[in-house]
Amino acid sequence: MRDGLKVIIQFQLPDGTYCCRGFEGAGFATPALVVVLAVGQGTQAAQTAERELVAAVISLSGQPEHLGMPCRGSIATPLRCHAHEVRSCHKLLVVIGDQHTPIAYSGIIAEWDTKRRSDDSYQILPVFPLGSQVDQLLPLELRGLNACFYQDVKQHIIPCVLARSGITSEDYRVFISYKRDETSALADQLFGVLSAAGFDVFLDRYCLPAGVSFQEYLAQELADKSMLLVLESDGVVTSDWVKWEIDLAKKSKMGLIALHPAGAAMHPDIDPPRRRELNAAAPQDPRRIADALAQQVVLWVREVHNAALHKRRNELRQNLIGEAGIWGLSVDSSAPQGYVKLQSASVPRREYRIWLTSRLLQFDDFHYTDTECVANSSGTGLVMSSMPHVVKLRREKIEWLARCSGIRFSDEGQLIHTVAKIAGGTL
Repeated sequence: MRDGLKVIIQFQLPDGTYCCRGFEGAGFATPALVVVLAVGQGTQAAQTAERELVAAVISLSGQPEHLGMPCRGSIATPLRCHAHEVRSCHKLLVVIGDQHTPIAYSGIIAEWDTKRRSDDSYQILPVFPLGSQVDQLLPLELRGLNACFYQDVKQHIIPCVLARSGITSEDYRVFISYKRDETSALADQLFGVLSAAGFDVFLDRYCLPAGVSFQEYLAQELADKSMLLVLESDGVVTSDWVKWEIDLAKKSKMGLIALHPAGAAMHPDIDPPRRRELNAAAPQDPRRIADALAQQVVLWVREVHNAALHKRRNELRQNLIGEAGIWGLSVDSSAPQGYVKLQSASVPRREYRIWLTSRLLQFDDFHYTDTECVANSSGTGLVMSSMPHVVKLRREKIEWLARCSGIRFSDEGQLIHTVAKIAGGTL
């Protein structure tokens, strides 16, 4: 988008126009336009969503709000925004309603839906208070959409908006580290609430297949997740396995958070800012925590998860650009699709389009690289992960996928070697 913008957030004002707020940040993979529209008595929730959404984007980008917007901060209708000219931009219309006012299929809602049906970069997210009868509130044309229900704006609406707009990942993954004979009840409780909140949760009691190499499988599962959740206890402090998991999480730049039940020991390898106190036991079972606190844990985990993914991808991006500069490569990191374009100095000059991911490589990375980064160009596609595939079978599948697609792959540990081959035009 223009002026280096990666995220534009638009909110309707009382006079019917829209306030436009912009943000930069290399950590955002693809640009996003988010429009928040209130219907009926949804105004208060929309105003809270504005504050919380802006705060979340600033926190993720690590940069202040962009000043000097191309539209001067105000626009008559979101459909005139220049972001609509960017094919790869995620365009999300958030419609926040109440429990009583039917949403009319007209104006910007109808126009946005028309675009959505022919262009998958357009999405609509209906939002209602918990307990609302959606079939009575949504127009017939939108009843196929899954709505977001909320009690708390920050906890329920903001994560949905960030994920559906592509600002954060829709794929939340967490690994729970604990001591079975000490915190199994708490681990089971958190497994349930996190799974219900859309997380892919690894808990060894449910997820560890029989007959596998224990350490190899755990290493792959940790690498495949975005953060480690440690349940502190006396046994955890002395566990070599937990120490190994914490060390691997730090080495892999994963998100890391420790939950500390009252009276439990504190792990010396976990810094105090990463620790959260669990001081509200469930009245029916002191081995578990109160339901409200469990929901707060979901919010903590989501925030750490999102920040970790952005940090990992941004560091990988900066390391790639820095190494390319050392080798004298031509670097273009402003592509709207979020990839980095490098051009070799060798003759003939070759162009490489590199898609970066903060997780282990998967099918979607190759598909995106082929369709968005390489299609209609003579460039060579490359996907680069922040970590290697350590399980042989997983790596063999990635090698097969690379051969079939013609897309190269690498990881951060091979970054210097990969850039050197690009510089020589031999990759």
